[in-house]
Amino acid sequence: MSWTRIVTMHTFSLPGSFLVRMSNSMGDLVANAWPGFVFYMVARESIYYVNLRQAYLLSPLYSNRMSSRTVLFTSVPKEYLDEGLLRRMFGRALKNIWIANDCEEIEQLVEERDKVAMKLEAAETKLIKLANTNRIKSMKKGGQSNGALSNEAEANGESGSVAAKWVPTKKRPTHRLKPLIGKKVDTINWCRSELERLIPKIDALQATHRAGNGKFIPSVFVEFYRQSDAQSAFQSLTHHHALHMAPRFIGVNPEEVIWKNLKITWKSRVVRNILTISFVILLIVFWSIPVGFVGILSNIKSLIELAPFLEFLNKVPPVIFGLIQGLLPAVLLAVLMALLPIILRLMARLGGAPSLSAVELRTQNSYFGFQVVQVFLITTLTSAASASVTGILCKPADAPNLLATNLPKASNFYIAYFVLQGLTISSGALLGIVGLILFRVLGKFLDTTPRKMYKRWSTLSALGWGTIFPVYTNLTVIGMFILRMTESFANLLQLSRIRSLHHLSLASRPSVST
Repeated sequence: MSWTRIVTMHTFSLPGSFLVRMSNSMGDLVANAWPGFVFYMVARESIYYVNLRQAYLLSPLYSNRMSSRTVLFTSVPKEYLDEGLLRRMFGRALKNIWIANDCEEIEQLVEERDKVAMKLEAAETKLIKLANTNRIKSMKKGGQSNGALSNEAEANGESGSVAAKWVPTKKRPTHRLKPLIGKKVDTINWCRSELERLIPKIDALQATHRAGNGKFIPSVFVEFYRQSDAQSAFQSLTHHHALHMAPRFIGVNPEEVIWKNLKITWKSRVVRNILTISFVILLIVFWSIPVGFVGILSNIKSLIELAPFLEFLNKVPPVIFGLIQGLLPAVLLAVLMALLPIILRLMARLGGAPSLSAVELRTQNSYFGFQVVQVFLITTLTSAASASVTGILCKPADAPNLLATNLPKASNFYIAYFVLQGLTISSGALLGIVGLILFRVLGKFLDTTPRKMYKRWSTLSALGWGTIFPVYTNLTVIGMFILRMTESFANLLQLSRIRSLHHLSLASRPSVST
């Protein structure tokens, strides 16, 4: 009887256990197949990208450019700032050499000249428009030019100017040499005198640099006859000492070069990198304070329990309450992340990046770290902690269980964040609200000269790739690992709890007498 019962129980329990094992096996198979498929797609797209990049580099559109055959060497030692030595180093493959000069003084003068020229152009345009307005008014009234105005213009040396017949001297464009307290001067006359002072200085300095009498800085542009020779020099170790004649860059357009960073030595570059990277790390740490507040807002019900003065939020309509808890944190987080690119690009420039492409690449790396730490980790942990803090204060021993239970609830925030990013990125790119405001509104007030109007119409706004790619890569990270990370963290908390209980039991176990 007992054997029959045992056999019967075993017979009926076998299919159930078999199905349980099969379901667990299928779950493990699916859990392992999905990351494998993702890694396969990443590897496949990477190979495709490498082939596409290689085809672009060999295409006539790129290979015929001078920049494709020119390599920029930075941190060049003083003994290598010699054209003969560099020609012996690279051999017959070398075509031209340009050793960069210290042009800080002439660059400042050129910038000052351009500012004065643009100010003069704006003042001349304003004077012409004012004179034309007065002329039209006078013609409508049927009057002639005022003789008193003409005599006043002749007394001030403006008898040859047509505008002087219609615009009195007091109405001419003026400005102060210093804001608020400076002397008020006639803008046109002052700009003309400044140009007469600056242009000869610039011409003299340019002649000095063209004669080869300038001060060399540790950067060299080397042009090769063939693109393959340039790639070989770019990928080869040029100097036997570390950090000398490095980093190297190829395909850099003159418009992308940050000329003031070319004079940075390798020692200064190391110090700058340490300081800027340390600043970015500290920024990540302290930026977690406002981001943590955003994460707490995503669990506003728990926040109301901690702060009774916020109980009035329970009286608001459910739709508004849902917007506060679901949409507001995502919007605030997007605003916080929008402030970072300006700081990160400044750190990349101060770090010594010699080109705009290098600045964008470094900004991309830093911004991706910000996205992962602030948008993903900090928001997830603070959201779970805010929901568990009341229970932890009441029962500290149950902290691991409470965190493990509330941590997966952070996915509610990311659902809203995904929806917000998906809608705003596509609609923002289609609408172009910033460009629309700049073009339609600010353009009417700022574009006062034909040059500015033409530049506004003909120039397209550039995309900051250093801040576009990290957003998508972070969304990929969240989409791939949010579930696994929450489960793994919950399991880790449970494991730590079991381990602490085990140590506690060992510590409190009475000794066994033998």
